[in-house]
Amino acid sequence: MKFKQKKFTYKIFGKLLYHIISTDMKINFPNTQIILAPTPIHIYTRLMRGYNQTDLLCREIIKHDTQNLFIYTPKAIRKNKITKSQKHLVGKEKRLHNLQNSFSVRNPAKISKEIIVIIDDVWTTGATLSEITGILYKAGAEKVFCYVIAH
Repeated sequence: MKFKQKKFTYKIFGKLLYHIISTDMKINFPNTQIILAPTPIHIYTRLMRGYNQTDLLCREIIKHDTQNLFIYTPKAIRKNKITKSQKHLVGKEKRLHNLQNSFSVRNPAKISKEIIVIIDDVWTTGATLSEITGILYKAGAEKVFCYVIAH
């Protein structure tokens, strides 16, 4: 999915994630719109790969959102610097250190007091989502939830 852009996988996972996330959010936060954001990749990586896999996944999730539960905000978070690929680093400390200060919130005022759902493709040590969650809480997010395809 990540490197071959197999569109059918995004459709399948997008539909599945929509049903899981929307059920969770409707139970816990009825009548509340939720910000949906992909895990960002650096612009250089995006240009080299041609797409951000989590953005494609989010776009599939939104296609199923007939109740307007989500506000899709693809540029809420920015990856500020190029980092080594996490898959080549062993251990949580190395992965956390690799990502320190590599993300930022573009417009903290739009994040403040909001409920945010972050989508990522893979959870290994949790370093990426830990870093992103931290900056969202610093920006004033009320709650942050992370959903991934693979663990």
